[in-house]
Amino acid sequence: MWNRLTSNFWLPEKVPLSNDIPAWQALSPMEQQLTIRVFTGLTLLDTIQNTAGAPALMNGRPHPA
Repeated sequence: MWNRLTSNFWLPEKVPLSNDIPAWQALSPMEQQLTIRVFTGLTLLDTIQNTAGAPALMNGRPHPA
């Protein structure tokens, strides 16, 4: 169940973000701001999806004790 639920988003321990530092620093301040806003919107959509989707996946499934 955990793997199925966590497949909807990335986990920081599975994605080496430090590899992106040079590319991030090469962006203009406006491009950085736009990127932050895009990821903020996508995070909101993921949150909504998981709020509705996770309980739907668990319906009819046994819950761990």
